Amino acid sequence: MTEEARRSGTVPLVVTELTKPLGLTPGRRLQLAARDGNATALSIIAEGAGSNAAETRWGNPPPPALLHKSCKGFIF
Repeated sequence: MTEEARRSGTVPLVVTELTKPLGLTPGRRLQLAARDGNATALSIIAEGAGSNAAETRWGNPPPPALLHKSCKGFIF
């Protein structure tokens, strides 16, 4: 379904959460489908799952929690 959405040309952005590692051939097919459909494709991959097919990799760690002096909670 992800490949068809990327290739269709009807959606500008396709977000996919991958639950297992993505091999080179399936990853390349998804990249080509996004190119052909003129879509931006974002694949969310859990840390440690890895993928050799990623065109770019971004890490997004959670922000550090800061204890605020005037309250007994955390501010993010």
